[in-house]
Amino acid sequence: MLLLAAASLVAFVLLLYMVSPLISPKPLALPGAHVVVTGGSSGIGKCIAIECYKQGAFITLVARNEDKLLQAKKEIEKHSINDKQVVLCISVDVSQDYSQVENVIKQAQEKLGPVDMLVNCAGMSLAGKFEDLEVSTFERLMSVNYLGSVYPSRAVIATMKERRVGRVVFVSSQAGQLGLFGYTAYSSSKFAIRGLAEALQMEVKPYNVYVTVAYPPDTDTPGFAKENQTKPLETRLISETTSVCKPEQVAKQIVKDAIVVTMGLFRTIALFYLGSFDSIVRRCMMQKAKSETIDKTA
Repeated sequence: MLLLAAASLVAFVLLLYMVSPLISPKPLALPGAHVVVTGGSSGIGKCIAIECYKQGAFITLVARNEDKLLQAKKEIEKHSINDKQVVLCISVDVSQDYSQVENVIKQAQEKLGPVDMLVNCAGMSLAGKFEDLEVSTFERLMSVNYLGSVYPSRAVIATMKERRVGRVVFVSSQAGQLGLFGYTAYSSSKFAIRGLAEALQMEVKPYNVYVTVAYPPDTDTPGFAKENQTKPLETRLISETTSVCKPEQVAKQIVKDAIVVTMGLFRTIALFYLGSFDSIVRRCMMQKAKSETIDKTA
């Protein structure tokens, strides 16, 4: 009996997995699209910008260091496929002041048009045992990794909903799926991104705006090299059991997932519940629209 139940569950999950591509949105066309990449001056962010540029997108790079931004701009421009493409650089700390971030997004949209895809890649990592980490470290990582994703997303989402098109990408980490020794500050900030993304997806899906979350493993970036300097012995030993990926490979997969909104197996299991939740949201939207129509005609 138990075996039959297990087999039925597996069959149900596989059926959902096969059906999920049929209910996925149309792929986002990158040629001519405006892609904003935060944390785009180095590492995975820069590689994501390059990958999108190779496919004909217009790029806005957002990061703090202006010199690094200009250097990244030169590297990205080498991959243009036509002479109309533009790489715009804007220096700002996306984690400090929402009004500044909002103004930056407005500047970018005035120059390159509405944002079609936002990639939240700004982030940092500091490792250490819980009792050895300063309280300010927890505050800083939550500010950069979490609020640094909230602010840009908040600045683009209204326009995406109005246009009924858009992608918002959150770059989390494998440490955002599994808490590890030495990552009490880092993991918690990355776990927060998952909650934000899943709740936001339910709000914006009826407007044809889709949210994806990337959980990259250890990746050979300047940030990873800096992180290694703070890792406790136990954390270093754990890291040595896994391979380090190239940022180009990680970036290519993130862009692919964002364009077609692929759905992982465990996410697919939740389709049954998500479908019922989506219907509730849509009914509320219809009731709201009906009420607004009545108010206008009254």
